[in-house]
Amino acid sequence: MFVHVTVISIEPTVRAELMEQVPHIALFCQENRPSIPYAFSKYLLPIVVRYLADQNNQVRKTSQAALLALLEQELMERLDVETKVCPVLIELTAPDSNDDVKTEAVAVSLSGNLVTHAVIQICGSQ
Repeated sequence: MFVHVTVISIEPTVRAELMEQVPHIALFCQENRPSIPYAFSKYLLPIVVRYLADQNNQVRKTSQAALLALLEQELMERLDVETKVCPVLIELTAPDSNDDVKTEAVAVSLSGNLVTHAVIQICGSQ
């Protein structure tokens, strides 16, 4: 059973380290899906998405790397990409977004042929 804990402030190095572990945790969740069917989607993915716009550059970069790994390894459901990831990427690439964050969000959207195809196909249909 999962308990939702709200943490007020976590050091950037801890947030970045968490993002480095996300693909491994997602794989564990997928392998144990009957026992924990929505653990990744409900608890972990929102953190990854939130950290895409983190103030700390290292946290943003590691969350982007985690997101790309999740997409490349097909560890996310299409619905999660459509409803949780694409809206944030679209928001982060808006004209009024911070230039650094905007550039990084565009880079995430366009990284790798497999990821590019998946994101364009999913986000483009919105």
